[in-house]
Amino acid sequence: MKQTIFMFFVLLLVISSCKKEEMPEPIVTPEPQVINTYTSIKSIIDNNCVQCHATAQNAFIADFTSYTNISSYLDNPDNTMIDRLNSDEEFYKMPPNGELSQTDKDLLIAWINDGYIE
Repeated sequence: MKQTIFMFFVLLLVISSCKKEEMPEPIVTPEPQVINTYTSIKSIIDNNCVQCHATAQNAFIADFTSYTNISSYLDNPDNTMIDRLNSDEEFYKMPPNGELSQTDKDLLIAWINDGYIE
């Protein structure tokens, strides 16, 4: 009888000491969001757009020589910049030579979609 009581207490001790441990949730650190500004994309525009989009070039072509001029163009709801950057059509795409990298296109489009911050 003493042995049964002893075994009962040992079993009770073992059962009570067992507990379900939950694994902690992994800590997910969000990647910092890169916010493109005019300063960060200006070199893309200067190297790929200004050759044609300058004041002295043509009165019918948008002037991209300054933030003010570009933002005025983008403020127009009829602007086609994103469509032209994404286009493969020979006479519609920008730049016409098609030498803009996908990375640069993505940066320009993100800058436009983020509100073309100065």
